[in-house]
Amino acid sequence: MLQIVLYALPVVIGYLLGSFLPAYFLVLWAKHIDIRTLGDGNPGAINVKRSIGYSLAAVVAAYDLTKGLVAMLIAYGLFKAPTNVVVLAGFAAILGHKFPFYLKFKGGRGIAATVGIFVFLLGKVTTQSMSIHDVAAALCFLGIYAILIMAATHDEDFLATTLLPIVGGILAFYVRSFSELTLVLVLIAMISYESSKNLRREMFVVASDRATLWRIFARPLAILAIVLGMFISRRDVLLVVGSVLSALLVLELLRSALPRLEKVLHREMFSNTRLLRETERETISSFTLFLLGIFLTMLLSRAHVAYASLGFLSIGGMAARIVETNYGKSRLFKGSRTSMQAVLAFLAVSVSVAYFLWIANALPLWIGLVGAGTATLTEMLPARVNDNVSVPVVSGAIMEGILRIVA
Repeated sequence: MLQIVLYALPVVIGYLLGSFLPAYFLVLWAKHIDIRTLGDGNPGAINVKRSIGYSLAAVVAAYDLTKGLVAMLIAYGLFKAPTNVVVLAGFAAILGHKFPFYLKFKGGRGIAATVGIFVFLLGKVTTQSMSIHDVAAALCFLGIYAILIMAATHDEDFLATTLLPIVGGILAFYVRSFSELTLVLVLIAMISYESSKNLRREMFVVASDRATLWRIFARPLAILAIVLGMFISRRDVLLVVGSVLSALLVLELLRSALPRLEKVLHREMFSNTRLLRETERETISSFTLFLLGIFLTMLLSRAHVAYASLGFLSIGGMAARIVETNYGKSRLFKGSRTSMQAVLAFLAVSVSVAYFLWIANALPLWIGLVGAGTATLTEMLPARVNDNVSVPVVSGAIMEGILRIVA
């Protein structure tokens, strides 16, 4: 019984440490104002900075960032609690921040407290699982990604929402302790979720046309071709993709011959969903061209080169479309449909694809980066050939040519 109390006590202390909100008390003491009535109503450091000033915000940030760590330190150092109780004390601090008892359990978002614990655990698992060379390479890559995304969006929430899952992906390659990896991934999910909530409050949308929203999320389905390649032969993968492509090409021919079918395919099917965009009337749909690009890339390039090109096309293209919709302002050329912001996002994700293929020992980094640059230039420059075809085929051809030269 005594042991249960000794284990429960650090968790309770963690909750109490977390439930103390300096943003609420300091602003109330210094300005006689409830911080929840100012700005976005969040009793946290960012709202204090925007509504009151930097000096109080610095104090708030210092406490909020360390409250979870202090709770874990007390559990470990004072109570000699086991690891799972130490972790629970840290999470109790986050819960205390989000649900303080004296404010009717309506507190802040807990991002700072979560970030504090995350940074500590991230440092712990990286020093245990990654070499200095690997850490340096990862930091260099993450820095480049952050610079490109911030240049494209100037939005910290978008950066956090996309960067942290990438960090989780990197750790998945190196960390061998399942429990520690799971804990870090949970913290990443919590921070990303809160950041995505901020994006939604800012009227962030994935696509301007909700009726064809599904097509944005369908782009990463190109990765299924890679997954298939793990279980069946290259010839069989080409057969599967070619069969689906053939069916779509037949449908395209029927569209051009049967006006009634064209109308049906542009009609709303269910739940405000359409198969084709308005811009695709009497022309080949971009989805068919997308599949054609996948087929040609896999036909003309070796497996790992095709993986890179399909990553540029699918994930990079998806990121470019989303950034274009929300942040696209500066046109590259007169009459261009592509903005500088979309190009920067495309490059950031393409560099990410090259980096992950490198740490997976699938493709030399410099060749992947050449492919990423080629894909970005192809996406950026105006051309008669649809970029769903040109991006993977051109980038794949360049990388394939380099590999044959250096072989």
